Amino acid sequence: MITARNKVRKNSSRSKCGATLLEFAAALSLFFCCLFVPLIDIAFIPVRYLLAYNNLDTVVHHMSLFEKRSQALQFLHADLSWKKQLESCGVTVKNVKASLIVCDPAGSSKLTLAEGAKVPSRLLPSAVKSAGVGCTYALELSTTVDIPPLFDSHVGLPGFSKAIEFKISSRAQWENLSPDPYTTGDSKSVQYYINE
Repeated sequence: MITARNKVRKNSSRSKCGATLLEFAAALSLFFCCLFVPLIDIAFIPVRYLLAYNNLDTVVHHMSLFEKRSQALQFLHADLSWKKQLESCGVTVKNVKASLIVCDPAGSSKLTLAEGAKVPSRLLPSAVKSAGVGCTYALELSTTVDIPPLFDSHVGLPGFSKAIEFKISSRAQWENLSPDPYTTGDSKSVQYYINE
């Protein structure tokens, strides 16, 4: 025989389970709003950084394959498709600089040349070959990028609601060290593609 006391016990046990479910729902909404969504927001920064670094690495490698240095610089500043690719991912590119770095084999001396500067005659491939020293020539691309999180409001805490500024540089060996065949008639006026 079921008494009134047993009925009260059954009803009270049911109400406890319902209360636990409501507490869990509140905790779950706090988890999503305060932990999960901010983590997803922050997780976009390293992904966009890797995309930007990979894109700039591809650009500097493509530049190092040109015949003349002026053609490589023209590709960097005139053909802005690489910049548009980064902007479509949310990355803003600022202050793009390309420089040529000349190093001796021991690494004891390094000369950094700006975009318009020419390689001195003592460091040209013919001069270093005659001296028995082989220099390495590398093209370096350095830039500043703004990488925002997923939800970018341009104000607030950097990384959570505002973009973070990064400086990225990438290097590739300059491939064409040959002289211009149209200037090889006179040994004193030989021009190298690296200076053209």
